[in-house]
Amino acid sequence: MSHTPDGAAEFGLAGHADYFVSDRVSVGPLAQYAGTGNDFLFGLSAQARYWWPLPGFARTSVVLQGGLGFVRAGITDTDSRTTNNFTSFLIPVGVGVDYALTPRLSLTADFLVNVTALGKNEQVDGRDFDLHTNVMPAFYLGVRF
Repeated sequence: MSHTPDGAAEFGLAGHADYFVSDRVSVGPLAQYAGTGNDFLFGLSAQARYWWPLPGFARTSVVLQGGLGFVRAGITDTDSRTTNNFTSFLIPVGVGVDYALTPRLSLTADFLVNVTALGKNEQVDGRDFDLHTNVMPAFYLGVRF
């Protein structure tokens, strides 16, 4: 996950549960977590996903998704020496690829753009520090079972 409020790229984990309402549409929660070093981010959203099978590529689908939720962050910024907690809305939208190894096991790759209004500008010793972000892109590799 990149462009977090302290400007760093963070190692992240994501997990989701899909309930298929039709052959190509699923709904369910998406949880995202990034927490390396002295910072953490946790986002939870309700997602809708559309599964589009690629013609000519057996067992491969493109997955379009979007959702709405919230994100919570605890940021300790080393440049400004400030510590703060932030909460904001979260709108994750993205695209992914799902390749079925077996009927019950798939490899996945998802690119998400997390839209938010997380953080704020801090002023320390007369200097301004931008701890605000509107867009946090994320890339996840995984397994679906």
